[in-house]
Amino acid sequence: MRSNPERSSPEIPDDVKALVFDCDGTLLDTMPIHWRAWCKICDETGLVFRKDEFYTLAGVPGKKIITLLAKEQGIILEPLEVYEKKRKYYTEELSTVEVIPCVVKYAKEAYTRGIPIAVASGSSRRIVEQGKLLISKTVNYFKTLYSLGTSIKISSVILSCPLLAIWSLPRC
Repeated sequence: MRSNPERSSPEIPDDVKALVFDCDGTLLDTMPIHWRAWCKICDETGLVFRKDEFYTLAGVPGKKIITLLAKEQGIILEPLEVYEKKRKYYTEELSTVEVIPCVVKYAKEAYTRGIPIAVASGSSRRIVEQGKLLISKTVNYFKTLYSLGTSIKISSVILSCPLLAIWSLPRC
């Protein structure tokens, strides 16, 4: 991939034609509020969820995590009911989340260069919309939002795009 030596960092390669960002944990630093929501649920249900497990299971649907933990720990509960409570705790704190500046810089560069950008997420559209509002306090670059729900993986969307070249953001 060629890049323009005259541009300053961050730099998107010249052959990138569009960018699709995930929302949770990529554009928005949501892990701390997810963790606090899990801690409340664990206090209420007696589930034990260690922080290292939390990070290992990042991206796994909450209902699956609850089912897994309950089964491993012999705790009988209704996973959907517990998940809805966890989600409520998460959304109550969503207004406190911060953008991840080093990622937003790439969105800004893409916007400035006229590269189409979108947000795709496994979260509900309502949560992604809330996230967009938070991001737009800093930037207003995103015109397209895709809420894929937890049944569709972003890789399915990527694999269905013809002639797509994958470029990963450098670690920041």
